[in-house]
Amino acid sequence: MALGALAGSNAGQSVPDPGDDFADFADNGFTHPGLSAGVPLTAGVLSITPAAHLVINGDDFTKITSPTKTHDVKFWGGVTIS
Repeated sequence: MALGALAGSNAGQSVPDPGDDFADFADNGFTHPGLSAGVPLTAGVLSITPAAHLVINGDDFTKITSPTKTHDVKFWGGVTIS
């Protein structure tokens, strides 16, 4: 099993006016921690790793999931093939 952790931070990608639509983050500094887990599998010469990811959103702009919805926690999965 492959486990991972991350800590997101912003060093200047916010804008002075929070009403601007093009800002990536609402504030500078810590934005979100995250955890992941994956299970590497082999199939001949291929490595296939399904993984699950969990992010706890601290910055207001990282909570946006659609134009009308926000979430404090985001969960998603994916597969890496190499």
